Amino acid sequence: MPFIQKGIQKKGYTMNNKEKVLLINELMELQQVEEFKSSLEEQPLTEDVVAMLPTKVRLANQQFLNELRENGQLVKPQPKPLAEYVKESEGYVVKQSTIDQMEREEYRQVIRAKLIPSDKLDIYPDIDRGSEIIEHYNFKMQTPTGYVDRSTGGVDMVRTSFRTMDEFESDSNLGKIRDAQQSYKDARSEIDYLLQNLESIANGTQNGQYHTEPVNSFLEV
Repeated sequence: MPFIQKGIQKKGYTMNNKEKVLLINELMELQQVEEFKSSLEEQPLTEDVVAMLPTKVRLANQQFLNELRENGQLVKPQPKPLAEYVKESEGYVVKQSTIDQMEREEYRQVIRAKLIPSDKLDIYPDIDRGSEIIEHYNFKMQTPTGYVDRSTGGVDMVRTSFRTMDEFESDSNLGKIRDAQQSYKDARSEIDYLLQNLESIANGTQNGQYHTEPVNSFLEV
């Protein structure tokens, strides 16, 4: 009579309790990560908060932080709203983007007036100079007689970049060109007002701000 082995035949591997606990912990951690990332869709994390972490922690999690950056979930900190910034400032407020679009000689005028650097001129950080630069364009404008060369911006601006476009690129980027033209028009109005009031700002007798009504209501150019 043949020998028959007694016992229950295993149909598959059965996890023990320790392994189940480890799996549950992994799933809970994964859920926490996904919930955290989901919360960043509406309220992204800012770089200044991450900068407060110990260097060792930031380096160890660089891949995850880069993933958040790529998905727009980790962003640069935004400055206060301009109106709030102006209200709280003790100096005359001018945008950084405006300073960057001044002509170099105009910028030297501001320096000669001893306003840069000084607490009398308060520069609003609407752009991050560490990673951003205002872009202007050398482009081709279509006319009834053909294309003609045109440029946005000024001739010798303080800190901008220029991109040269051919006919096709110019026609394909009309929105960018218009935005650059409007940006420069806005900056030019602010620059003109600053230069007109340079002396009063320098000696502390300037009462108004360009970025408050009704000061800028009559500065259309």
